[in-house]
Amino acid sequence: MSAEARAALFALFPDCKIVSVRLHSRSLFALYDVRLSGPGPDRLALKMVANMAMANAEARGLEALKAAGVSAPGVYSVCHKPAAIAMEFVNSGGRFDPALLVQDLTRLYQTPGPHFGWNEHNFIGTLAQPNHKHDRFHEFWWKDRLAPQYNQARRAGLLSTEMEKDLRLSLERFCARFEPDRVGPRLVHGDLWSGNLLPGPGGRPYLIDPSVAYSNPDQDLAMLALFGSSLSAAAAEQIAGSYGQPGLSERIAFFQIYPLLVHVNIFGSGYVGQLRAAVQSTLR
Repeated sequence: MSAEARAALFALFPDCKIVSVRLHSRSLFALYDVRLSGPGPDRLALKMVANMAMANAEARGLEALKAAGVSAPGVYSVCHKPAAIAMEFVNSGGRFDPALLVQDLTRLYQTPGPHFGWNEHNFIGTLAQPNHKHDRFHEFWWKDRLAPQYNQARRAGLLSTEMEKDLRLSLERFCARFEPDRVGPRLVHGDLWSGNLLPGPGGRPYLIDPSVAYSNPDQDLAMLALFGSSLSAAAAEQIAGSYGQPGLSERIAFFQIYPLLVHVNIFGSGYVGQLRAAVQSTLR
């Protein structure tokens, strides 16, 4: 266990004794399986994150998912220095029931929002994700999704000015053809790939690591398809139909542009070719 993880446990549970700590997983951040004795939970997941804002945003995102009626780990407490989240440990294993995931996502996307965006800025992966309040999808998707990621990649020398023109044109054509404002803003997970779905007890899928916003649900389903979907195409289409947008396959490429921009900024030029292909497919 790192010194930072030990410090976080002592800060959050000063009256408990640490029985065991095991590194459970490590991707962008370390996640520990912790067993305690004393007042409080006897087992928890401790996730170390980069800063206080990230800890707060993730905790509130998990709470929003639970409030919408989907399965997500409960949050016990947040430590600000060092930055960490103590939450329910999901005893995962095996596979989750796809029918339960369809039920949960259908329920999630029935949660309307008062505007596009969110109540606060948050993060996607390690990157800041702005969430201003917007009345129109076009404005939200450009100002708070595509443009910030493009500008960061451009400053890093990863993308050309031609890409900005193509991104703007792709968005214009998408909005003209599909009129996303008809669906309106709905609560989304925001970073929904297979690694953020845990099979819990009884095959129940637990949603973790959210980047929540009031957005278009297509973005979640498109991201699942991009990185190895846990849903069949028919199941994803069923969910899309539940919020009044059948024909999901025609919109997937557009909504994969944003996560690919994010991957360019986190992982580098290896994703530029895939990003270009997705953008060009929306311009044909």
